[in-house]
Amino acid sequence: MSDTITITLEVNNRTELENLVHDKGYDTLQDYLLALIAADRKVAEDNLTPGERFRAGWREVLDGNEGIPYDEMWEGIDDAAED
Repeated sequence: MSDTITITLEVNNRTELENLVHDKGYDTLQDYLLALIAADRKVAEDNLTPGERFRAGWREVLDGNEGIPYDEMWEGIDDAAED
């Protein structure tokens, strides 16, 4: 079961938002809002201090969500250096 959030808009605001959504290339307001949330999250991550970035990355590794195995870490680096 998924949770649902309902946003109530006045008719004139809804039309304006739907036009914006389509102008930005999204099919639905939901798709646009999800993209805005992802962009906001990216900006928040970009504003972290180096220490905060390390802690966030380390937390992801410990949780098993992110990370590259050590033996794969340098793949492509040597090739790029030779170019």
